[in-house]
Amino acid sequence: LIVYDYLQRYVPIMQPGADHTFLAVARRAAGVMVTTEFTWRDALQYAGVPEERLFRLPMLAPTWSGSTSASADSARDYFLWTTNAAPHKNHERAIEALRIYYEELDGQLRCVVTGVNTANLMKEPPAHLQKSADLFRASKALKKRVRWLGELGEGSYRKTLAGAAFLWHAGSLDNGSFSVVEAAAAGVPSLSSDYPAMREMDAQFSLHLAWMDATRPRSMANALKTMESAWQERKNLLPSAKVLAKQAVGELAGEYWKVVRECL
Repeated sequence: LIVYDYLQRYVPIMQPGADHTFLAVARRAAGVMVTTEFTWRDALQYAGVPEERLFRLPMLAPTWSGSTSASADSARDYFLWTTNAAPHKNHERAIEALRIYYEELDGQLRCVVTGVNTANLMKEPPAHLQKSADLFRASKALKKRVRWLGELGEGSYRKTLAGAAFLWHAGSLDNGSFSVVEAAAAGVPSLSSDYPAMREMDAQFSLHLAWMDATRPRSMANALKTMESAWQERKNLLPSAKVLAKQAVGELAGEYWKVVRECL
């Protein structure tokens, strides 16, 4: 079994007791593979998987192939926020951070939003995002400066990402977002929420992420303002194609096989 996270331990995404099946499956498995130390501890403490059947393996990121023409640095007048409608994506704090960035800090970069089910996220919000939508609608600055593109095809997403000043990962907790790895491969730095899985991803892929406290909107807004002028310098910290190639699936597959063959 491969387990990427036990998000239900921290976020109410399931009805009480609904995760019993997931926990039972993990306890019965011949081996349980995880990709972060954070999930390793959850599998041990929350799922009750015996330590001798628990294996920590490297994260496997999709390979960024091909090239995309990027805008000249002088033309990069927006940052890219990748998200979706899930409860753990921290929308309310992110929207408040954007409001502070534009209304109080005179933010100069536009915000372009992409992701599954995001095109009408503020127009037709699910119940858990109603307050976020109310905050957004109440701000003229947000309605003017934030553009919701919705889910893009791969080619369109790559082009949009390549033209961004930086990528903004504002989620509060998960097993890590590979959007920051894709951004690095495209030559785009990222500003990320600071939580354990992202720290582990940062170390494995040598990303040199810029960090923010995703529990405090004002901290998030200040970080956005800092990135407004720092993103060009932070491009120099991005990993080279050679460094990222060392984390390719083909390079790391053997680590997975060592565990799988013991279960056969």
